[in-house]
Amino acid sequence: MAEFTSGRLPRPGELAGWSPYQKGLYLKSLGEVITPQACRAVELGLGLEATRDSILLYEFYRLAIRSGYREALPGMERFAATVGRQYYLARFFRCLAENEWSRELARPLFERVRGGHHPVTASVVDHMLTQAGV
Repeated sequence: MAEFTSGRLPRPGELAGWSPYQKGLYLKSLGEVITPQACRAVELGLGLEATRDSILLYEFYRLAIRSGYREALPGMERFAATVGRQYYLARFFRCLAENEWSRELARPLFERVRGGHHPVTASVVDHMLTQAGV
């Protein structure tokens, strides 16, 4: 792991054998913002396009949003439609609303997926987006 936390980006599938804990630590070691190209390398290196691990996806999509990685939008929509935990969903939408490039996407995406979520979760996210002016 040391070589990756020192800046080397993974090759596709290179880190797919890591445990979820190792992957999460790696994602957190990258910092708040990386380049969109680095986001793609991380996505492929960790095999995130094929995972259903909502914790890893949550961490990655927040990094992708802050980094302006627009190519992750289809995966973000799948995540928003399928994750069931209010904790992840509310923070994911908050991140969308707080970043200039994704701000205008937050409300329309939420409206597309809100029917699939528990009414309390939908209400919490709706309130948070309203408070954020979205």
